[in-house]
Parts: sequence; structure tokens; C-alpha cells
Amino acid sequence: MRCGIISRVSNRETTEYMVLVDVIVVLCVSLYAVLGFYWGAIRQLVALTSVVAGLVVAGRIGIPFSHFVAIVVPSQHGALLVSVVLLLLLVNGSASYLASVIQQRYGLIALGVIDHSVGAFLAVIQALVTLVALILVSIAYPIGDWHEVLTGSSGVKILIYFFGGAVLSFIPEPLQSALRVVVYR
Repeated sequence: MRCGIISRVSNRETTEYMVLVDVIVVLCVSLYAVLGFYWGAIRQLVALTSVVAGLVVAGRIGIPFSHFVAIVVPSQHGALLVSVVLLLLLVNGSASYLASVIQQRYGLIALGVIDHSVGAFLAVIQALVTLVALILVSIAYPIGDWHEVLTGSSGVKILIYFFGGAVLSFIPEPLQSALRVVVYR
């Protein structure tokens, strides 16, 4: 028996959810690009590196950490998704804080428009890596019927096709084997 909000809605409304997912992806990437343009290349390079480091940490300790999160989140898949998000936020937030302290204390070299343009480009890459990682975990460990919405979304299919393999290369076992099924089906 299906559970969740999607099972109570029609096929037309499921399609609307798919479009909503695509719009959210575009808005996230756009927001990252604007913030990357504002912050510049050096800070965005630190942020992109921290996302990759966060994926490595989440891949290594995400499943054991999800056992502690399962105390609060009753669903096993939900606990894993929450633990991956928390670990990504922890590593990314720590690196971002460090970059801010270094920038305030020592000042970073600003290269003008080139610096900001490269920052926007790196931010778009950061957004795509982050979104693909979260989408892969959400599809591999489904919660309710959101699996149908994510797998039916055109934007999600394009993201996984182009960036799924690259993101997967940063995620260590055992999480990688579960996500590999999503990317290479």
C-alpha cells in the first residue's frame, strides 16, 4: 500500500510536483550562481572542496550515523537522508566558516570581474554536485512516493545523466553501491 501525499493525488498533480522539482532545481542553481558571483572564486573553491569532502564523510559514516538519527526519525530511509544532509551541512558549514575567518583576518585577493565570474561558475558546479548527491540519496532510499516524482522529473533525469557518475566517484562504499543502482540503470 502506498503512503504519503503523492498517493492521495491524481496523476496530473504528480506531474505538477515533477515540474515543481524542476523549478526548485533551477532556482537553487540560480541562487548559487548569484551568491558565487558575489563571493568570488577563492571562497567558492573552498565551498566546492567542502562539498566534495562532505560527500566523502557522508559516504564513510552516513550509515552508522543514521542509526543515531533513527532515534528521532522513525523511517530507516528518512534517517539515512537526514544523516547525509546533516553531515554535508556540518562539513560545508565548518569550511565556510573557516573561509570567512581567513577572508576577514587576512583578506583574499580580489581579481575583479574575472574573480566573480569564476566564482559564479564554481558555485553552479557546487549546486549541481550538492543537488545530485541529495537526489541520488533520495531516490536510492525513498521516503513515501516521492521516488515517483523524482524519477519522473525531466530535470532530475538530466542531472543524474550528466553528473551522477562524477558525484558517485566521490562517495565511498557502502553508500556508493546503493547509489550506483540509481545512476547506472
